[in-house]
Amino acid sequence: MTTTPRKILLVEDNRADAILLQDMLLGSVGGAFELSLSDRMKNAVDQLKQGSFDAILLDLTLPDSHGLDTLERVQSTVKDIPVIILTGVEDEELAMNAIRHGAQDYLVKGTVDGRAVAKAIRYAIDRKKTEDALRQSEAAYTVAKVSVDTVNAMEEGVALINMDGTVRSVNPALIRLSGYQKGQLEGANLDDLILRLADPAELALVQSALKTALSGEIPELREITLVSKTERRIPIIPRMAFIKDNSGKPVTIVLTVQDITEQKKAQEALEIYQDELRSLSSRLTLAEERARRQLAIALHDTVGQTLTLANLKLGSLGQLLKAKESQKALDEIREMFEEAVCQTRTLSFELSPPILYELGLGAAIEWLGEEFAKRYGFQVYFRGTTRKYAIAESVSVFLFQSARELLTNITKHAEATKVHILLKIDNGRIILKIVDNGKGMGRKESEHAIGSKNSLGLFSIRERMKHIGGTFEIQSKRGHGTKVILAALMQEPASMAADINS
Repeated sequence: MTTTPRKILLVEDNRADAILLQDMLLGSVGGAFELSLSDRMKNAVDQLKQGSFDAILLDLTLPDSHGLDTLERVQSTVKDIPVIILTGVEDEELAMNAIRHGAQDYLVKGTVDGRAVAKAIRYAIDRKKTEDALRQSEAAYTVAKVSVDTVNAMEEGVALINMDGTVRSVNPALIRLSGYQKGQLEGANLDDLILRLADPAELALVQSALKTALSGEIPELREITLVSKTERRIPIIPRMAFIKDNSGKPVTIVLTVQDITEQKKAQEALEIYQDELRSLSSRLTLAEERARRQLAIALHDTVGQTLTLANLKLGSLGQLLKAKESQKALDEIREMFEEAVCQTRTLSFELSPPILYELGLGAAIEWLGEEFAKRYGFQVYFRGTTRKYAIAESVSVFLFQSARELLTNITKHAEATKVHILLKIDNGRIILKIVDNGKGMGRKESEHAIGSKNSLGLFSIRERMKHIGGTFEIQSKRGHGTKVILAALMQEPASMAADINS
């Protein structure tokens, strides 16, 4: 029997994220879903009015709509389609707020695979159907068979709770999850049930949420731990909704419980993988710098000295030859040797400036700013310490290379005329700020700059800074330039030092 594909509207303006989601979803579940794409809220509204969709994957930050307004515009267009929020790690609080305003779920970009996305969509569709069916049936104070069948078929745990706090009914998924029998759950007082199922460390939080729900308000909920009868600790995301009578008075609490064990495992595996990538990137960076330094030393100590010696010998030979033609030829050869010596020294400095190792990071970054000013014509103002501090080699190398990458980006993209560089030491941390007066970026551009293929250098800087326990921040506004702030401990964490030494 062929299953009709579920139609999904993906509203995402970042093309890379949209393609990744599309490939993950369609690649992992075959033809179970049919995706339509929209990169603007206006286009999404038009598609919702013209077509029929089973679910919506929604990025809250779009060029023509931001935050909860984005969700409200979707809900005002279609009321019966479940919405799943797409968010970044830094916007999880906004996503949770969206759930309190009617979204069914949220997914953090970069932490889920196709299977998790597909599962979230199926759960959202089932949950929405259950809520709608229960509302319709409870309007007449009866639970229709279709509602019971829908609840029992759900993969998420569901409990219907009376407003006096007694559990009216539970579905098989909640029975399996809790480890208790149906008779031990149904008819129980929720206060007593919470004492058995809640993590003691979260008991006060859960009791407060229950009190809020019984008063007729939707509580703020987050990920918590369910302790089963066998004492298995299960990470869950609880959600609550009300069934109301014709006057709008809540008569039943619908509690759904989603087991996120697999998502947590996938997220932990992804974080381990990302840590390994950062570690590899850091080791490669240090290996590259050491190779560059060895090559620079070789150029200076061998090729450079050989050229200098040859130039001196030519000078001695010139004293012996008196003919004008011979002298002229020797002068031309000497000029070529002098140019080769100069180029060798320049190349040696560019490969690995000895000033970084001899005078320290501050002096090296000041020199770097002067070099960029000479080559590209903008003004560079350096302020801060040039004293040689005891800074770990890895930290010095990463910050110097990051400064070079940021100055290179300014020359390519910023159209700046002035650059200010600040380097300071503060309580064992070294802070580097680079500010330009260029064209800057809009908020959306800033958010996507680090992850785009055209900004691989920025992505690399962020990942390297994370690996040494540092931070990377971009502040930019269109027409008002860009500020980048890097901060790191002067000595790398012990775990990183061991990793590098290995």
